Amino acid sequence: MHYNINQKRINKKWTLQDLLVVAKPYKTRSSFKKQHQAAYYSTLRQKLATKVFAHMECGNKLKAYNLIDLIKIAKKYKTRDEFKIKARGAYDAARRMNKLELVCKHMPKFAVQNRYEEQVVHPKFKKMFVKNNISFKHEFSLNRKAKPDFIVFNKKNEVMIIEIKADNKIHTDSELKIQLNKYLKYGKMFFKNKFKGVLLASETGTYGLCLKQLEKEMIQFTR
Repeated sequence: MHYNINQKRINKKWTLQDLLVVAKPYKTRSSFKKQHQAAYYSTLRQKLATKVFAHMECGNKLKAYNLIDLIKIAKKYKTRDEFKIKARGAYDAARRMNKLELVCKHMPKFAVQNRYEEQVVHPKFKKMFVKNNISFKHEFSLNRKAKPDFIVFNKKNEVMIIEIKADNKIHTDSELKIQLNKYLKYGKMFFKNKFKGVLLASETGTYGLCLKQLEKEMIQFTR
């Protein structure tokens, strides 16, 4: 029997030969499903997947990891969040093997990214401020809706807000813009004409200024 793959089959039983012909041009199950749903579901109902999908790459096929592989991969990352985002397959494999604690033993055990920022990233910026005799406050509350990481004062009692982000956390441009605009709004309301703006920074410069660049800016601002 010859079958035109562009032809629709409605209310007819799909034979194995039909399904093999229709499925042959597709490299993945998802592309086959998108173009030929009836044939795809008929394959599943008739339990012919091993034959019809044999030539296809299964997009969600689990890669086989051993423990040594997982430890090597995990060492590239500083936090579990970063590991989970950038190497999800390895992260899930470690979890399935009940080896996540072992694989992540070099990482800080912080439940959320904010705690990682506060307990790992922020101390490095505090150290820089202290080293340069820069007057600052940490976690300063402008109001209930705005609590920037640092505010820095100069000799004229002018104020700069500093927002710190961890390099390994993924932030979109839109969410950063919303947060910085919020600090601009409440900074002007709180400090009036003494407010000089907001600076965004992260340790290596993924977001805004890197630590070294921020240090130069703050030395200039407080001079």
